[in-house]
Amino acid sequence: MDCKEFQYWLTSSDIHEKTIPPGAAGHMARCARCRQLFEKDSLLEQCIAAAFQQEKIPGGMARRINDALDGESRLSRPMKQNRKTIITTLTAGLALTVFLLLNFLSPGNFENLDQLSRQAAACHLKGNRSFSFNANQTEHALAVMTKELGFPLILPDPAELGCTVLGCRLCAVGQCRAAYFAVEKNGRPGSLFIMGTDQVKFPMADDSRFNSSTKGCDTCIWKAHGQIYAMVF
Repeated sequence: MDCKEFQYWLTSSDIHEKTIPPGAAGHMARCARCRQLFEKDSLLEQCIAAAFQQEKIPGGMARRINDALDGESRLSRPMKQNRKTIITTLTAGLALTVFLLLNFLSPGNFENLDQLSRQAAACHLKGNRSFSFNANQTEHALAVMTKELGFPLILPDPAELGCTVLGCRLCAVGQCRAAYFAVEKNGRPGSLFIMGTDQVKFPMADDSRFNSSTKGCDTCIWKAHGQIYAMVF
């Protein structure tokens, strides 16, 4: 197992997994950087688990609630019927809320490439080039942002793109959460945005390229490794 394979295993491992595969254990024994990454990841998962601990219900609370709801001596028939109506209404309201969230408020969902190009250019033109991670922290940044975005974030080789990476952080392109990489080419500042393929409503062929000029910027959008890339200069 090499560093890249170790990173893929770490980002896809479940918080409840207690055993470490021999390949991952052997790699950590040889690689101090990956061992430190594993330790930081483990600490982060412990903090998440601690934050979501189940609170114990005070003794007798469940019984008192049950008595208050079902006690025949305290609830008349009309009140019981009214309670059923309230529960039914709340259930229907909750179902409607979930439906709206899933169908109308879901993030991203770009209709076409022109819309995606305009949003990417708008984010680039904001000029917010603050970084959560610098260029020397790329591997750690990929692991952290992978957990946040929910897909295995893969950064293209900057040399193949003809640019250098200065830093990165999480950002939003429109209503879509994405990874933002500040890049530079021949002294010209640029932006590289990476997002999941579930953010587009239209089909895209792997390695297809879409080049356009919008808002005075040159944009290039392509699909690879199961994710969408948008580069703006």
